[in-house]
Amino acid sequence: MSYRIYVNDYQCLGNNECPDVLINELKRQGCKIDEDGCFKNFEIKELEPIIEALEQYIIDMNNWALNKTYNPGSIADFSDIFDKIGCNGLTWNIQYETRCGYLFITVNFLNAIKDDYEEYFDFEDDKHQIKYKIKEGHHIYMRGY
Repeated sequence: MSYRIYVNDYQCLGNNECPDVLINELKRQGCKIDEDGCFKNFEIKELEPIIEALEQYIIDMNNWALNKTYNPGSIADFSDIFDKIGCNGLTWNIQYETRCGYLFITVNFLNAIKDDYEEYFDFEDDKHQIKYKIKEGHHIYMRGY
């Protein structure tokens, strides 16, 4: 049987995907994870670090796919990613990205919890960017097994 990670009832990563960056963040938030990486009904306390962990996983997967060190200013900056790809060509790489779906992990994650979070603009952060937080009185649960 495959290992799967869910947010609420949505499988948010592919079968047998268990990114260390996400597991480390869940542990930091107090999640008890057994030696097989299994955990059940863990209530997320802070949403923004989970989103950051998933975004880091996307970047790591792109670095693996590109076999280069690359840290984009924006995950949506496709032109820079494709400029660094080499001989496979734009169409092949678009097919790879959509087939594997790595670029859409956080979007799908947020869609799965759309009623439970809100966005806000962080003026305190040097990057002045949109951040995410759990709505007052709402709960988001993750499980992996």
